[in-house]
Amino acid sequence: MTKGTHSKVSAREAQAMKIRRGIRAAQLRVALDKERGRVTPEAVVRLSNLKLPEVTAVKVQRHMAAQ
Repeated sequence: MTKGTHSKVSAREAQAMKIRRGIRAAQLRVALDKERGRVTPEAVVRLSNLKLPEVTAVKVQRHMAAQ
């Protein structure tokens, strides 16, 4: 894999993880608001209903130099 391709994959993975964190946080807020009897903003409810994006695993070969 070339250096340019690796950085594009890493950037995509980082973006996917950021989106996943946002969706998970929204899901948590909806659950806590429901438990505590609070009103959840509509935007948070819509975000919590989104499908989590897939995160592809990139295999990184680690050298045994640090033995």
